[in-house]
Amino acid sequence: MSLIDLVQDVVWAIHPAKLDEINAFIELRLNGKAAIDEEAEEAVSGKSGNRADSAYEVRDGVAVIPVYGMLMKRANIFTRFSGGTSYQLLRRDIGMALEDPAVKGIVLDVDSPGGTVDGVFELADFIRESRGRKPIVAVADGMMASAAYLLASAADKVLLGQAAQAGSIGVAATHYDFSERDRQAGIKRTEIFAGRYKRMGTDAEPLSDEAKAYLQSRVDYYYTLFVEAVARSRGITPEEALLMADGRIFIGRQALDVGLADDIGTMGQAFSLASSKATMRRKGGVKMTQEDLKLENPELHGKIFKEGADSMLPVMEAEKEKAFQDGVQTERARVVEILEADGDPEVTRTAIREGMASEQAFKLFFKAEKETREKAIRDYHDSLSESAGHQASEKNVDNGAGFMAEADKVQAERKCKRSEALSIVARRSPELHVAYLASLKQ
Repeated sequence: MSLIDLVQDVVWAIHPAKLDEINAFIELRLNGKAAIDEEAEEAVSGKSGNRADSAYEVRDGVAVIPVYGMLMKRANIFTRFSGGTSYQLLRRDIGMALEDPAVKGIVLDVDSPGGTVDGVFELADFIRESRGRKPIVAVADGMMASAAYLLASAADKVLLGQAAQAGSIGVAATHYDFSERDRQAGIKRTEIFAGRYKRMGTDAEPLSDEAKAYLQSRVDYYYTLFVEAVARSRGITPEEALLMADGRIFIGRQALDVGLADDIGTMGQAFSLASSKATMRRKGGVKMTQEDLKLENPELHGKIFKEGADSMLPVMEAEKEKAFQDGVQTERARVVEILEADGDPEVTRTAIREGMASEQAFKLFFKAEKETREKAIRDYHDSLSESAGHQASEKNVDNGAGFMAEADKVQAERKCKRSEALSIVARRSPELHVAYLASLKQ
């Protein structure tokens, strides 16, 4: 792989100034400087985060794992002469520390401008998913930018020195156009490919609008992944993460105020946190149970319990009042529904007094109505037997007229349909209804 292949259209999650230095170094090499001179080396210099002799250093039971310099998936020409950290080796080191019985906590000692996106999301997921196994604390007194911040945000806790820089959440890519250089050198390249996007944005020609849009879509997608990963790690929404993901660098307490860090602290404080089982993040991460807090700090537990109970009193009172009002409304609806059924008065009073559901009251209304109707029919037939030999007019003077008159009265009062008025009178006065039906047969 050529040097240019390491940067051409590669998507970076890195501090802009560092990316400028890398590009300057590339230009020095492309302009004919065969060796890496002091100026070029200074442009990309940094500390090494991976050591061949040992994976990490253990101090008082805490594994210190450096996350230094430019971050890339694998070691390459940059990490060979300027230091840096390989994502693959960093995952190896963290995994070994998690399995090491001599290690009770892990400190990620971060001083990095970031690096490539290739491999960073998988490593961040691994760190976040390792929460709870052993305390993991990320700390920086220098720079914790871009991809380096993404990794740090996945730890249980993030500490920053007062002058430390954190943030630079964003991604970028650089496209090199060598068409003019090739023309001057008399070089003409013919690219043979299949697939519309296979050589979209080639360095053999100026970048077209379509190719630029294609590369921009890739950058936008990686940016979305970046923001979502930070949101998951920090226990916030993507919308909240966007407020601190505009590419800015925040210093010390500024980073704390926007939510990038959990506290201002030193390496010593990071050691103390990594040694404690109580290490936890403010949002997400390893949770301390109520029982843990009660055992480790009973005074604080009592204070929190009391404050919590006091703060819940207004809520409980509000919920109690709401429940009362809901009950009033439910009871009112029940009573109105029973009254509107216009059933037997005695049954109505009983249903309301005994708190019957409307469905139960309706069944009693039907039963009472049926019994009343049957009694009226029996009484009517008895009256016919008793009046044998007399004129029908002496017993049923109205010949059903009373039923119709009552129906007229109900319809006028209720302003309802005729059929509804007839039904109401039939329920109220079954004897009139029976007489009316008898008059129809005469």
